[in-house]
Amino acid sequence: MQVQGDFLDQVILNPTDASLIGQNATSTATVKVVANLQVGGANAAVDWDLSIADNDMSGENSIVKGPQGDANGKTYTITIPLVLGQSFQISSGLTAVAGYGIVPRPDSPTGSASITVDVDWEGISSVVDQKGNPVSFTACSYKGTNWAARQ
Repeated sequence: MQVQGDFLDQVILNPTDASLIGQNATSTATVKVVANLQVGGANAAVDWDLSIADNDMSGENSIVKGPQGDANGKTYTITIPLVLGQSFQISSGLTAVAGYGIVPRPDSPTGSASITVDVDWEGISSVVDQKGNPVSFTACSYKGTNWAARQ
């Protein structure tokens, strides 16, 4: 079984100092993932994969390999390059899969798997210019979401 979810929004981070508009910058955001990956029986596997603005996160659990990667999730710090005062895209895709860990064999035809994954956007915490100087900013988006705040 596979479940997918995604979102897409156009975002603008406007510097409070208008002289910085048009300059390259980097934003830092925090995303918290809590995952519960359960497997049982002789042959089962579960995994999750999350990508936000080219930052990839994942975890898995299987009868054969046991927990791999960030099986239970964690708090991630991600970076998003941007141009101040210009729109950029924040997009995300989450996939969760539960099923057989390997091709079923006659001697191990059964297994069970369950998965829950919670993703919490904790906001854009900082923006720095090309020289690493902090930039005060306000955030706006096409969909009206304040990406600087926790969602």
